[in-house]
Amino acid sequence: MVTSPPLNPSLSETAKALRFARFCYDHLAGKLGVAVTSALCDHNHIKDSDSGYVVTAQGQAWFHALGIDVQALRANHRPLTRRCLDWSERRHHLAGALGAALANRFLQLKWIARVPGSRAVRLADKGEAALRAQLAMQL
Repeated sequence: MVTSPPLNPSLSETAKALRFARFCYDHLAGKLGVAVTSALCDHNHIKDSDSGYVVTAQGQAWFHALGIDVQALRANHRPLTRRCLDWSERRHHLAGALGAALANRFLQLKWIARVPGSRAVRLADKGEAALRAQLAMQL
């Protein structure tokens, strides 16, 4: 079957960027958001339970070392963690106060950068290296 190229190649690039990594409200989504959530579960930093994600003691220490105060987030009126179904990956990613804090911390550390005029984010080389070192992620 012969397929024709996209009518607007830049739209195709925009779609690829959004599918790879984007902000979903205030937390990370796309392939990157789902992969980070999966790695956090694999490393026992969060557990996926019937009621949603639960931060483990090991996870609380890991988030603290990253510069995120989980106890302070718990005191917030907002739920600490939530599952959010990713439209492109069809899997859950981490939302809630912790998801937002994690995305914000990645921005502060310059592991990710917003793409101007878009919800897409770009993964910086140092972010990829840090995620590989800390969570054994291969992106």
